[in-house]
Amino acid sequence: MPVHPWLDGTQRRWVSADVHVHMNYGGHYRNTPAHLVLQAEAEDSGHRRESPRQQGAAHPDIAYSGFGVDPASKPGTLVVHGQEFHTSYWGHLGVLGMHGDMLLPAYAGYPNTAAASLFPTNADVADLAHARGALVGYVHPFEEEPRPQTKPAHTDADELPVDVALGKIDYLEIVAFADHHATAAVWYRLLNLGFRIPAAGGTDAMANYATLRGRSA
Repeated sequence: MPVHPWLDGTQRRWVSADVHVHMNYGGHYRNTPAHLVLQAEAEDSGHRRESPRQQGAAHPDIAYSGFGVDPASKPGTLVVHGQEFHTSYWGHLGVLGMHGDMLLPAYAGYPNTAAASLFPTNADVADLAHARGALVGYVHPFEEEPRPQTKPAHTDADELPVDVALGKIDYLEIVAFADHHATAAVWYRLLNLGFRIPAAGGTDAMANYATLRGRSA
């Protein structure tokens, strides 16, 4: 089968960005969009997608739900509010550029809690997000390359193959808070099957933490 390049060199398709940042996530510091802009500028990151997520019974940044591009943004540095949808079974989704308030409850499939149900699936969440104009992708997907013939892999992307086949997924975090070699191996398999899935980079940084090594400042 002939191979055709996706890009002809006349259009810029790569953007310096971090698509997965949590502005506030526990810790003693309180971060703000204006300070997040400063953090992005310090890292020479032109775009920063802030993803509010539920932490226990709290939503630290729910007040920014529906903001989209934050007013604190600068012409060369944007902070865009989105959402991370959690499930302990299907995998974690990044929801970027959604119009309107965040999807609630923001998680499913948590055993021994009121959200133990496996509904909604990630496909359902993707449909709801797409209806609001969002892009949907899998975040920090693989800690090791899945080898179903020999052993199950630790993954935050159990539903990924089905969702890709159904056309639900717009991007995949290749460089992420996971194993990028394992994730890239899965990505290449999907590319070889004909699925055109853009690559993204997301740190999953808790931007108000002084350290991620087990304790916050």
